[in-house]
Formats: sequence, structure tokens, C-alpha cells
Amino acid sequence: MKKKSLIELSWDDILVRAAECGLRPNEFWDMTWKDFSIIVMGNEKKELNEWARTRNLAYIIYLSSTSEKSPKSIKSFWHIPAIDDLEVEEEKVMLTDDQLARTLKLYGVN
Repeated sequence: MKKKSLIELSWDDILVRAAECGLRPNEFWDMTWKDFSIIVMGNEKKELNEWARTRNLAYIIYLSSTSEKSPKSIKSFWHIPAIDDLEVEEEKVMLTDDQLARTLKLYGVN
């Protein structure tokens, strides 16, 4: 997963982000930073899901109207890095079968 770069934000920038998430200023000031972070992450996930839905609809239209014998995959049709690259990360094997067997043996699990 790519590391996010640090960006210097002013309080006005943060309040604008809160407004984008549907928070009023008094709601923002009454919450903890963690609560605000969770709301921002939820809002970003919701927006990403909307892009994925839009891509799916566009892809369905593409498939129904293409005459190509081998149509493009959805990822090559419209690549959404936050979705497609994350799935690649999740597909990586963290332990080989041999490493798993040795670890289980170490803890006495057969």
C-alpha cells in the first residue's frame, strides 16, 4: 500500500472537510479527533463506492454495446487505484504453506 504524503492543513481546510462530511462547525468542535477521522474515512469510502457503482454501470453499457471478441476487463476499462490496487495487496500471500506449518508446529497445533 502506498504511503500517504503529509499535507499541511489549516483549521479552515479541516473545517471545510468537516462540512463536506455534513458536519456543522459546532458538531466538529464537540467531537474528538478520532471521531472526526472515522467520519472522514467513512465519507471517503462512501464516495469511493459511488465511483465503483458508476464504473460498474458504465462497464455494463460497454459490454452490452461492444463488438469485441475479447472485451476489456473492468479494471482495464476504468482503473480505480484505491479499489483495484488494494485488491492486489489483499491477494498477496503473507505466509507460505511451509512457514505456516512450521509456525503451527512451534505452537503445538497440528
